[in-house]
Amino acid sequence: MTIRTGRLTRTLAAVAAIGLCSAAAEARDIVWARYGDIDTLDPHKATSTLSLQTWSLIFDTLLATDKDGNPVPNMAESWTVNDAGTEYTFKLHDGITCHDGSPLDATDVKYTVDRAFDDTDPSVTKASWGPITSAEVVDPLTVKLTLETPFVALVPFLADSFSSILCDSNEGAEGFGTTTAIGSGPWKLVSWTKGDKITLAR
Repeated sequence: MTIRTGRLTRTLAAVAAIGLCSAAAEARDIVWARYGDIDTLDPHKATSTLSLQTWSLIFDTLLATDKDGNPVPNMAESWTVNDAGTEYTFKLHDGITCHDGSPLDATDVKYTVDRAFDDTDPSVTKASWGPITSAEVVDPLTVKLTLETPFVALVPFLADSFSSILCDSNEGAEGFGTTTAIGSGPWKLVSWTKGDKITLAR
């Protein structure tokens, strides 16, 4: 998939969107023309809709929403909450793979949450995660989030692209958010030429 940025009018973008469906049906390259560029591929730093539309193809979320807007399992096959509403335990699907070939497991979820709350450089959506005090790896496929107080918006947020799970192999990777974005979503980052195009591969 090639995402063209800032070079076509809205009318041409609409024509390209119509062509997107037939191109997908024929297993050809998809070109998606848009009116502007993204600011970053880092879900913890981006604020634009254009960025969200792109990184939501690269990363995935613990939960999703069904046609009625209800939260349902996604990367997590199930979850439980304690009676006090302060502990959420998520059981992950086995066999999820990051784009670099590493398995996606509970350490990646912990990495994502810890990074969102990093005091030196927190996520722009830190408040949306709620009063999480810790992310604990119970076993490779189980992670527990502990909250200071109950936070009913946590489950809906975990179905939102702003809570995308980052593979921990992004840690220390050169150019994360620009030349590197390792996720487990349906599309893999190939390249981003600022002001021109973003190229993704299935």
